[in-house]
Amino acid sequence: MTSEPGESKTVLIVDDEELLARLFATQLDKLGYQTRVSTTVADAKQELLDAPVDLLLSDIKMPDGGGLALVSFIREHKLTCHIQLMSGYSDEAGWDSTEKQLIEARLTKPFTGDELQEALESCFSCSVNAVKNDA
Repeated sequence: MTSEPGESKTVLIVDDEELLARLFATQLDKLGYQTRVSTTVADAKQELLDAPVDLLLSDIKMPDGGGLALVSFIREHKLTCHIQLMSGYSDEAGWDSTEKQLIEARLTKPFTGDELQEALESCFSCSVNAVKNDA
């Protein structure tokens, strides 16, 4: 019996475009991931505190902050998860080295289901995309 790529892994999808977020969730559900969707940074922060996730898939730019605000939140609260950012934009001003690595590994919208799957599989195998609780 072979396991699904996302078997028993939970992904929190954060995008202010709800239809896109739901589309990503549907794609990841089919791959065996458990998914949760948030359309605001505030909701995503609460989701992260309510239950752990294995991976945060977040848009970089959103009206109330975006992916980098969530990276900071994860660090501040000493949460542990992998991070995959996505965006249709590119602006590297003011980012620290970890943020730049995350940005460089971002998924650029639009992307295919295969590209999403490949990015998540790569993310789970790469420690650069993981924020770990070292406390």
